[in-house]
Formats: sequence, structure tokens, C-alpha cells
Amino acid sequence: MTQFFKSKNNLNKYFIYLLITKGKDDTDTIENDLDYNFIETKIIITKNLILHDLNYILNNYETIINNELEYKIIEHCVYKYCFEKDVFNGLEFPKYPYDIFVLNRVLLYSFYYIMKNNISVKDILLKEKIHIVSNMNFLKRIKDWNSNWKKNRYSIEKYQNSNDFTESIFSINTLSQYYFNIEKEEEKNYLNNTNKILFSCKPVLFENKSLFERSVERPNTDYIEMCSMYFEEEKYIKFI
Repeated sequence: MTQFFKSKNNLNKYFIYLLITKGKDDTDTIENDLDYNFIETKIIITKNLILHDLNYILNNYETIINNELEYKIIEHCVYKYCFEKDVFNGLEFPKYPYDIFVLNRVLLYSFYYIMKNNISVKDILLKEKIHIVSNMNFLKRIKDWNSNWKKNRYSIEKYQNSNDFTESIFSINTLSQYYFNIEKEEEKNYLNNTNKILFSCKPVLFENKSLFERSVERPNTDYIEMCSMYFEEEKYIKFI
């Protein structure tokens, strides 16, 4: 990584920061004992690496974007994913390891949405590769394993429920209860010129549940397939 920072070639590269965080609205009542209310992807598109720890950037997002000239920021925005009350069929926000599935699903959608819809990104992709920086490693894993995953039809070992089943064992059966679809709702512009796009996370209809219970299918395959074109043959993106 040190050599990467020293490279003069990095002056002409583009970076997208995709930083995922869980949050809670101030309007929550004391009766609401859930540990989440929404998930946000904080995004920075820049021509410079921001030489800070990712947690620092996440916690000081406003300070960073207010110094856009220093960090050569091209654009910044926030994707806010709000969960409908019954999105998990009355269940609480899932605990580990199922919470990782939910966060990965939001990350995948955020990546796909910005690559497909952001004008600045589409313009960059016509002439340059984009380097992705994220506080979650799932996109890099897909990039590294995409060809193998596709060749094996996104297969994954499935643990079946049994009498001695405990939640410490990953279960596709349990996971299928937490699937949700994401739909764009509206776009807002705040006083600090931060563009915020709101998304609604809606429960998957019961009749469509079987789509996510197939034993041969890796979790989030539907969204992985949407993103897969961007991971082929080192064509579009790299990770650091």
C-alpha cells in the first residue's frame, strides 16, 4: 500500500469511496428497541486518495466533503436505505452472520446504481478505470471470484435445519426470511450541497421466496448478477 501512495501515476486515477454505515433516526421512540432504522452508503468520487483511515472518513464525512479542493472531490452523495416495518416479516434486524448479508445487499445495490446511473462515473468509464475503496470487502471478493462463481452457477454449501441446529450455523433457510427488494423513492439536496437519494427496502413477496431458497445459489446472487458485467476481464474497475 505504501508503494501505491508513492506512485506518481496515481495523480491521474479516479476513486469511488463506498462507505456503509447503519443509522437511527432521531424520531425513534423509546418503544422501538431495534438497533437500526436505516443503512447509508456515503459516496465520494475523487481524483485523489484520501489519506485517512476509512473509519475516520466515515465519521468525518462532512469535514472531508467541505474540503473538496484539497481532496480533488468530483462529486459526493449519500444513498439512504429505509426499511419498511415488515421488511423482515416482523423479525428484528438480523444478527451476525445474517446482518452481513443485509449490508452486502445494500453495498451491491449501491455499486450497481452508481455505475449505471451516475453521469460522472459513466463519463470516467469511457476513458479510465475506476478504483473502488470500501469499508466492506464483499465487492473485492466478487471481483476476485466472479469467473469461478459464474462457472459454478454461484453455488454455495447449504446447511439444513436439524434438531441440533443453532444460530451459530449459517442457514439459507433462515437467510431467506431476510431478503428484500430495493426501490428508489426520491432525491433531495441539502444545505451543504450533499445530494441524498432515498431508497425503500420492501419485503419480498411470499410467492417469490423460493427464488432465494435454492440450495445451489449463493446469497444475493440476484444482485451479484446485476453487477457482474463490471467485474469482467479487468475492464472497468480495480480495488485497493
